Amino acid sequence: MTTDAVRATPDSWKDPRLPAEQLKVVEKELVMLREGSPPRVYTAVADALKAVPGSGPLSLLEVGCASGYYAEVIAALVGDRFKYTGADYSDAMIALARRRYPDTPFLRLDVRDIALPDAAYDVVLSGAVLQHVKEWKVGLCELARVARSYLILSRAPLTSGPSSRGECELYAGVPGYMNWFNKNEFLGLVAECGFRTLHEQQVYPHEGPARRHMTFLFQAG
Repeated sequence: MTTDAVRATPDSWKDPRLPAEQLKVVEKELVMLREGSPPRVYTAVADALKAVPGSGPLSLLEVGCASGYYAEVIAALVGDRFKYTGADYSDAMIALARRRYPDTPFLRLDVRDIALPDAAYDVVLSGAVLQHVKEWKVGLCELARVARSYLILSRAPLTSGPSSRGECELYAGVPGYMNWFNKNEFLGLVAECGFRTLHEQQVYPHEGPARRHMTFLFQAG
């Protein structure tokens, strides 16, 4: 991670090279899923969904769905308890998602200004999105606003030090923002948005306490 993000832009995720390049990675993960050995990032989300109280079906919106593969992940690991809708900022990603999962609804949405009413979905899921958004605090509040009961944030990069922003490679050399969130600041903002922690899990066991990726389930109220 560099100390500044001068090459990254808010539209980096719209780069037309990204869908095909990300799909190469996703396809390998989906093979693992289909063979019964899903990656930990998948099982962490599944564990969070299984920790949602009550019974279904519950409406679920994934913000930052990319090629829509979590429709398959959730169906395989959790079943039909959740009625999935995907949403992404990239028109190219949404087009790919609709080709791959033609029976699944997909929306074009910007996490910084989600064009949906308050409490639009029972559950809102977002993974590896806010760390690439310059206005991540705005995005977090928007995710909470459209979540009626539960909010799942997957692979949140948390640090015991100050929050920071640098630059990373998304795919194919495309530069993007990379945020690390101070854990207390991050969870404090979630609380200000009206949500409390119901479940948390470290995604990668090898990471130390100073910097780690966490998946959270938050409940409204």
